Amino acid sequence: MLPDGYIHLGEDMMLGVAEFLGCLKVHLRHYVVKNNQYIPTRTGIAISPYHWQVLSDSISTLNLESPHACLMIERKLFLSVTDTSVVFQHVFNNNNPKAGLQLSNTFLSVTHKQFRELCNVRESISQLIQKRLLGPLFLKAIREVLIVVNSDDICLDGDETDIQSILQNNLGKVLKKHIRHKLDTLKIMCEGCSSDDNQSKHTCFETRLSFMDRCIASMDIYNLAHDFVYENSQLYPYMSDSFIENLNALELFEMCKFHLSVNL
Repeated sequence: MLPDGYIHLGEDMMLGVAEFLGCLKVHLRHYVVKNNQYIPTRTGIAISPYHWQVLSDSISTLNLESPHACLMIERKLFLSVTDTSVVFQHVFNNNNPKAGLQLSNTFLSVTHKQFRELCNVRESISQLIQKRLLGPLFLKAIREVLIVVNSDDICLDGDETDIQSILQNNLGKVLKKHIRHKLDTLKIMCEGCSSDDNQSKHTCFETRLSFMDRCIASMDIYNLAHDFVYENSQLYPYMSDSFIENLNALELFEMCKFHLSVNL
């Protein structure tokens, strides 16, 4: 049985999203089978949700038919194609500025078939990231903020279902603010708008959506929890496990993306 959040890529390779030491990471790893359980090994790579999203957006530019094709992801991850495999290596900055970027001595090699399967499931992994962002990590961050604000003395009467609906709507507003802030720090380059002084009134809809996925993947969960808690100061008691369990994270993110896309 595969661990929760992992997808089988064929042979002895798995891809998934997992939390470690309070951080969400995308893992591409070999595994071993013990007692009918698939156990990830240390042999593999782990990248941040943001770098996964950049990789996912850039995969189509990697030509598997050429043994000389390569792809650099944000100066953090290097992919190179050989006749038989695709090789992943982390990139790091050497202390010697003249040496420039250096490739890690460790690497992970996957077959072309496994890489094609990775391409097929990349949207599923991106959706899993979004679900996990508003899951236990978010609840943990909320609790840390609640300890700071000392909310134990607050007691409210009201229907929990109605109040959780209000909280979800308010969370959507906070999410849109955070995504918009991320977008404002990016330079969006769109061929449709830059050509002919945008006489065709191109709207950048698809371009904005692709950048929003990266913005979501790079959000600071603690800052999001901080703003959510402080903007709903009278509803502390209802920020519970059940509230997080009942959240439809994908629906919430899609709503935010749509509203921001048509209002940028």
